[in-house]
Amino acid sequence: MANFAIALAQINSTVGDIAGNTEKIISTYDDAFAKGAELVVFPELCLIGYPPEDLVLVSAFRAAAMQALSELAKHTVGKAAMIVGSVWDNALVTSGEDESIYNAAILLEAGSVTHVQPKTLLPNYGIFDEKRLFDSEVPEVIGWRGHKLGVLV
Repeated sequence: MANFAIALAQINSTVGDIAGNTEKIISTYDDAFAKGAELVVFPELCLIGYPPEDLVLVSAFRAAAMQALSELAKHTVGKAAMIVGSVWDNALVTSGEDESIYNAAILLEAGSVTHVQPKTLLPNYGIFDEKRLFDSEVPEVIGWRGHKLGVLV
């Protein structure tokens, strides 16, 4: 099995600034891709900022994050894949059939979302109130370009 180059992209996100965080993600992603990265991995909830607290409860905020994910996915056409941390609103992609909301790592590649990995263990102490805000699921192994990726949030 061939090796591949992964870039770990630590950025300083601002809570609630989806547009500004998207710009940081694109800039960092483009730099990593120019340096040969085939997969660029970003931090937990970097698209919306961490901790988002009650912003997650605002449906328009979740919709804006989902739209930004769509734009980021388009940016991957012909380039590297990326894993971005964001809120994921299942109701927006399942026509309301599944209303789960996740703190997730989202794999974007070739212009689309190819995998959503929800956070499994949700903290509920101090400033963390994730059990009230998010649903959780057991992680899955992600098949990617002939490799198996284990992604935990």
